[in-house]
Amino acid sequence: MWPTMRTSTAALFGLLAIVTAHVDNKNRQGRQLVFPIVRSIEQPTPEYARPSRRLESVIVANRSDIAYYARLTFGTPPQPQFVLLDTGSYELWVNPDCTALNNELDARFCQALGRYNASASSTSLSLGESKTLQYGIGNATFVYHKDTVGVSNSTELSLNNLQFGVATETEDAPSGILGLGYGKEVATKYPTFIDQLAEQGTTSTKVFSIALGGKEEEEGTLMFGGLDAGKFSGNLQTLPILPPSQSPDQRPRYWINLKAIGSSSEASNEAKTYEESRNLTVFLDTGSTMTLLPMALAKRIAADFGGSEPDDNGQFVVDCAMAQAERTLDFAFDGTTIRVPYSEMIREFGIGMGSVKCYLGVRGSDDFVLLGGSMLRSAYVVFDQTNNAIHLAQYVNCGSRAVEITADFDFKSTRGDCSPLLATDRPEVTSAIVSGNTPTSSTAIGPSESAVSSGSHSDITFQGLWRIIALACAMIFLH
Repeated sequence: MWPTMRTSTAALFGLLAIVTAHVDNKNRQGRQLVFPIVRSIEQPTPEYARPSRRLESVIVANRSDIAYYARLTFGTPPQPQFVLLDTGSYELWVNPDCTALNNELDARFCQALGRYNASASSTSLSLGESKTLQYGIGNATFVYHKDTVGVSNSTELSLNNLQFGVATETEDAPSGILGLGYGKEVATKYPTFIDQLAEQGTTSTKVFSIALGGKEEEEGTLMFGGLDAGKFSGNLQTLPILPPSQSPDQRPRYWINLKAIGSSSEASNEAKTYEESRNLTVFLDTGSTMTLLPMALAKRIAADFGGSEPDDNGQFVVDCAMAQAERTLDFAFDGTTIRVPYSEMIREFGIGMGSVKCYLGVRGSDDFVLLGGSMLRSAYVVFDQTNNAIHLAQYVNCGSRAVEITADFDFKSTRGDCSPLLATDRPEVTSAIVSGNTPTSSTAIGPSESAVSSGSHSDITFQGLWRIIALACAMIFLH
């Protein structure tokens, strides 16, 4: 919900394929509106069962396993632009400076995402208030505007007079951002994207759910005001979001408690726990490719993947063969364990270019502990601002069934439609302890945030009301 670390995109290969979703008139019934979910240009789209309220879908592009993007439209007439989906921040802003990027591929990617021209919109209003956000990597300065913001190509759903930033200067920022953190009366004085969905009556609860999808699937789902029961197995486990006063940085992020991290094998029915991982406080951040863990713990995990010391960029080079290992990296929370296959924790670069190099999806940081995309791909997560809770389950994709989340929704009795892909009766990760000498640590890279604004912000409180839009997201890979 606050600006977070961004991973360098210098190693990316290829160009973004931009596609457009077209409204299927057969799916228009009452207040319900269903867009196709595009996995690639040629492949068919999955069907969504329609809930009692409106269901909206929008395209998302995925830069390999780097980040996840949604396609929105801005202004009148609509001007499309892709923005990065980020649970680690709360601001929506557009128009990064593509000329300020040092990498040619980043610049071409940036240019393909679209631009917003305020002077070309009949509904645009500049508020004259500026703000600067400083990220772990990069920064953005923007001026607040209000304009109509639409979801994909929908002419039936738009957020009128939504406040967002139009960048005047950026550094190391290849895209704009859709922040999905807490908004009005918590982090801002004005209603954000999520707030305005509720205020306009589009959703009945300020709840959204995310399934990023595995690397092999190349697709994912984001829903506002609902969940997809076809994207997880077992029951959702409810975990309280820590209030700012109890969080490590005193800021309103999606902070929760993590009991331990371990490694286990279904084949050998054994598990071990990393001692350094016990009782960590972590926050969930879709805007970060990597998972950030304490340096000593990151080095211990890297060693099990065939790695050693981090390189000059802070990344661990690991044995590519470990992607075939029948093991999981296990994240134990109160009441549930999310098991991440080793293959999801390894990032491969150079495929098809004669030389493949593999990196661990974990970096060391003694400043921040966060769970990024490398871990979240294996989890189904419901972000519940109404009840200040995270509802968590093991991600499995067995289809699609949209379920509306109302104010009196019973999370405890909600069960996913999918059967578990992994054995659920293997030993818990806390059954054994990993011990040994800890390697020396090196510089950690963590997120930071600073804001310079001509206005002031309200005191932090937790309030909210909520109703259903679903953004169903497909990811288009770079080849």
